[in-house]
Amino acid sequence: MSKLQYGPITVHMKEKRGGRIEFEFTNNESKNLYLLNYHTPLEGIRSCYLSVKHKASGEKQKYNGIIAKRPPPTKGSHCMLLKPGESRSTTVNLTDAYTFPHSGEYTIEYTRPLVYFTEDDMKKHSEDSPLPYHPKQHEFLPLTDPLTIYMGATPHKPRDEEPKRAPVDNVVVVNGSGDQEKVIRDLHREMVTIGYPMVIRAVKKNSKLYKTWFGDESYQSHVLSVYEKCYHHLSNDVCKYQFGGSDCTGNDFAYTIQGTHKVFLCGLFKKASTKSRFSGDDSKQQTLVHEWSHAFGFTDDDGGHGYGSHTGQELAKHHPGIATHNADNYGYFYCDVMLEHHQN
Repeated sequence: MSKLQYGPITVHMKEKRGGRIEFEFTNNESKNLYLLNYHTPLEGIRSCYLSVKHKASGEKQKYNGIIAKRPPPTKGSHCMLLKPGESRSTTVNLTDAYTFPHSGEYTIEYTRPLVYFTEDDMKKHSEDSPLPYHPKQHEFLPLTDPLTIYMGATPHKPRDEEPKRAPVDNVVVVNGSGDQEKVIRDLHREMVTIGYPMVIRAVKKNSKLYKTWFGDESYQSHVLSVYEKCYHHLSNDVCKYQFGGSDCTGNDFAYTIQGTHKVFLCGLFKKASTKSRFSGDDSKQQTLVHEWSHAFGFTDDDGGHGYGSHTGQELAKHHPGIATHNADNYGYFYCDVMLEHHQN
């Protein structure tokens, strides 16, 4: 068993059979605390919150699970109440997101900050109102006491990939109606003919928008590299869009897996406007840029909970290094550049 503690909530990790790990969260305070479930085992494996290493070689195993775009969390749906001294546990299966190429011992460390709210914090929000990110929110990184487990070698799970080159049309749309397919093809065409070339220029030429979404200009080269990778792959490779997916929930716009050429489009995507109507709009356009920045630029959903325009701008102001790795920021900057283009 591994015990992690740095802050008012303790995390216990315990090995189960077959790559299953039990996580127990305990409130050590004398008051109620609300633990945000985004990016934690409380929602399964939907983000990278663990470091998994082969003990003998030190080789770190890559996270191969999904990364989803979703709205900012709300008080009523995305926080777990922990009363004083109370513990809650959940179990996840590491093989859902990690491949174990060698039989032997692996070390597991909890590496992602936890976010919690107090009763006073919660009184400021209604059940369905978003919980905005704030740089002074209650966030802490548990001190890591590694858990060692034994795993037999697991086979590599092949990804559902298309050929790298497309002779004519590099867009594949699955399970969509005729109208839905047209929307996807139009957005994709705009991305490669107008959108990304314009956005790549704007990174250095539109200082106002850059500072709004990324802050410190010393990170420009990294921001450029993410957009350029997306532009290259979207222009040259076969890219697949699938309506629906086994990991879609009612709280998801879309999801992808880093290093792949496929985006799964979920329920909130279908309800979103096609293009952003205003700055910070979570449109279909913004969602696609968000997801491709994950797939090709290896961005994350960082900074507390990482979602929404308020969070994105707060990160740019206070944590630009995190903002430049946050997928929503790439989507919002892209859409703001396009809004200015169409308004002019």
